[in-house]
Amino acid sequence: MNIIKILRTGVFATAAVGLMTSASLSAATIAQYTFASNLSATTEDANLTADTIAIGAGINVGGSVGRSGGAGPDAVAGSFFLRSSVTSGFNQISLANAVTADDYISFDLTVADGFEMDLSSFTFEHGYSRNGTFAGKQSRAYLLSDINGFASDQFIAFHDEFFDVNGGSINYGSAATISLAAAEYQGLTGTTEFRLYFADNTGGSDYIHRFDDLSFNGTVVSAVPEPGTYALMGGLLALCSVMLRRRRA
Repeated sequence: MNIIKILRTGVFATAAVGLMTSASLSAATIAQYTFASNLSATTEDANLTADTIAIGAGINVGGSVGRSGGAGPDAVAGSFFLRSSVTSGFNQISLANAVTADDYISFDLTVADGFEMDLSSFTFEHGYSRNGTFAGKQSRAYLLSDINGFASDQFIAFHDEFFDVNGGSINYGSAATISLAAAEYQGLTGTTEFRLYFADNTGGSDYIHRFDDLSFNGTVVSAVPEPGTYALMGGLLALCSVMLRRRRA
C-alpha cells in the first residue's frame, strides 16, 4: 500500500473515530421524572418537551378502576406508586393481559422543529411496598413504544423486582437500565410515546409497585449539520483532493 493510501485511510479513520467519540460523550439525561410533587417532568432538554405522565385506565388514579388505591406521586416518599389490575396468584405474569387491561403509565417526548432525538437508554428505580406475605413473588415492568404499536410481542425489554421484605416500608432493588440504542430509536422527530406496562403475581391488593428517577438518556441535536461539521467535511474533501492530484502527478 502506498503512502497516499495510508494517509488517506488514516485521515478518514481518525475523523470517524473523533465524531463517534464526540457523540458518545455528549449523551446525557434529556428527560427525567423524580415525582417530588407531581407527574410533570423534573428535567427536560431545551429542545424537547416531556409531557406529564399519563396513567392507563387499568390503574386509574383514585382506584375507581382496578385495585383500590389507584396510582400517583407520593410527595412524602418522592416516588410514584401504583397497583396494577393484572395480578395472578398462580405465578403467572402476562404482558398481553397487562396491555389488554391498560395497566400502564405513558411518556410523550416531543422534539422541537429542526431537531432530532437519538436515544441511548431508559433508566429507573424499581421497588415496592406491601403489607402481608408475598415471599417468592415478583413484579415486572415492560417498556413499549408507539414505534411498534405497543404490541405485546414487540416489547423493548422488561425488568423484574423480587419481593423480600414485609411491611409498609419502600424497598428498591438494583437500578434498571433498558437499552434504546437500536436503530429505530435514533433520529426521532415529532412525538414518540413510550409506555411502562405492569403486572405481578401476588394475587392480592396489598402490593404496591414503586418507581423513581425515570430517565430517558441520549442527545437532542440539530437535524441540519452545524457550520463546524460542514467545515470539517470540506477540509477532508480538500485534503483528499490534494492527495489525489499529487498521486496523479
